[in-house]
This record gives sequence, structure tokens and C-alpha cells, in this order.
Amino acid sequence: MQSWARRQILRTGTDVLHRRLDDQLGDLTRVQDYIRYLAGTFAFRCALEPALTTALADAGQAWRILPLSAALRADMRDIGHPLPVLPAVPDLTQRAGLAGALYVVEGSALGARLIASRAAALGFGTDHAARHLAQQTADKSRWRSFLTWLEEAPFDPHISVQTAQAVFHMAIEAHGPSQAAAADTANGHGG
Repeated sequence: MQSWARRQILRTGTDVLHRRLDDQLGDLTRVQDYIRYLAGTFAFRCALEPALTTALADAGQAWRILPLSAALRADMRDIGHPLPVLPAVPDLTQRAGLAGALYVVEGSALGARLIASRAAALGFGTDHAARHLAQQTADKSRWRSFLTWLEEAPFDPHISVQTAQAVFHMAIEAHGPSQAAAADTANGHGG
């Protein structure tokens, strides 16, 4: 199965959840919206990265995620936001599921390009509260490299999509109402 076919299977299987997450994030044109995004992304990546790194090593896979946790931690310090609660990580023990999990993680860099430009318009950049975006968008060839890896990776349409959906659910939880309320309260917008 070619990577474009695998990509299409994953895209179709996660489309509703992807749109739900995009809707939840909104257009990020206000500072408090960006802070909510940052808190949610911190929670999502800081929970998922160690588990995904371990799962890839245990499965003997050569692909390595781009770690953003340290940059996200620095970004959170910049805004003085309390560190959010980390969501539960879905099961990553099935080798075919890694393709689905990585589809979500690596695909997020595509959206990060738009988010980076919106963050810059709000005054956030590579040295203040948007380091992770600079890291995530630096390698323009990473997505193509991932698609090459996807072509050879263990893949099962059901398991891979199911894991991708679980990772999207995790991202939705990380960016959910409880994180938004904490961001608003921390920035004097709660009530």
C-alpha cells in the first residue's frame, strides 16, 4: 500500500475529529486564544512525547519524533501560565498503531505554519512564547520524510486509524474546556 493511500485512509478516518479540534482551537487572533492553544499543546505534547518515543524504540522503528516539550516549557514560562494537567495517553503498544499516532503528531506541523504567523501577529516569536512553533516548522521536508516512512511502516487500516482517533481525542481533551478555563483565570478573564 502506497503512503498516499495510507495517508488517505488516515485522513478519512480522522476527518471529523480533526475538524472538531480545529474548531475548538478557533482562529487564534486574540492573545488569550493563543495562550489556551499553548497550554493545550503543552499538555498534549508533554504527555505524548515520552510515551511515543518509548513505543517507537520498543517497536524497533527508525522514525523519531521532534521533541517540543522543552521549548513548550520555556514558552509557558514566558507567559507565566501555570502548567496544565496532562491528559491520559492512549495505548501505543500495537506496532500498526504507531503510524496513526505519528500521522497526528507529524501532521500538526502543517497547521503550525499558520499558527506561527498568527502568533507573530500577536507578538509571540522564536524568543518569546512561540519557540515550539519555530522548531516545529523549521524542517520543511519533514512531512515528506514522514510519508516515506509511512509507506514502509507496519500498517493496519483499522488499528492505525483507531490509534490516530485516540490521539486526536487526547488532543481534544488537552485543548478542552478545563484548560481554557484555567487559561482565562490565569489571565484575568475568568469569572
